[in-house]
Amino acid sequence: MSPEYRLEDLRERRGIFMGGGMEAKKNRERGPDFWGLLNPDWNLCSKGRRQSPVDLNPNTLLFDPHLKPLHVDKSRDAIDPTQLYQKMEPVTSS
Repeated sequence: MSPEYRLEDLRERRGIFMGGGMEAKKNRERGPDFWGLLNPDWNLCSKGRRQSPVDLNPNTLLFDPHLKPLHVDKSRDAIDPTQLYQKMEPVTSS
């Protein structure tokens, strides 16, 4: 039996609402260069090159030398920027 997952909307928890999500287009008022102004936690997005507001904690990252490069070529779906505010967690049995 596969585990159950709960989908959490991070907009409600952090008090952030972006309308239609963030756009990953340069020179747009909601593009990556603007993300650092939307949330103080993302301030490096306005200062660096190719920065994003993804919270990657180096202390929790694992390196797997056997992983191959990710290649996606069969998908016709566009990335939905509203998915940036959601995460899935396993549901624990009580």
